[in-house]
Amino acid sequence: SPFNTRRRIMDLINNEIELQKKGKPGSIILKLNNLVDTGMINKLYEASKAGVHIQLIIRGICSLIPGVVGMSENIKVISVLGRY
Repeated sequence: SPFNTRRRIMDLINNEIELQKKGKPGSIILKLNNLVDTGMINKLYEASKAGVHIQLIIRGICSLIPGVVGMSENIKVISVLGRY
């Protein structure tokens, strides 16, 4: 898991981006403890810009900013702990 999980998730996000570009519906649901990895956040922004609908369920810290027009309008974040 520590060696392949990040790469596998990136591959799955890329797959959803490609589906969306082909005119098929792309969708991502991720449940994570924290989201602070800048590479992962940038990939999710890229997917949002491509039109992929993304729902994130985060238990702890989330550095991604949802709902920004032109960047993350297709991303919704649910915080299990609430907003700080």
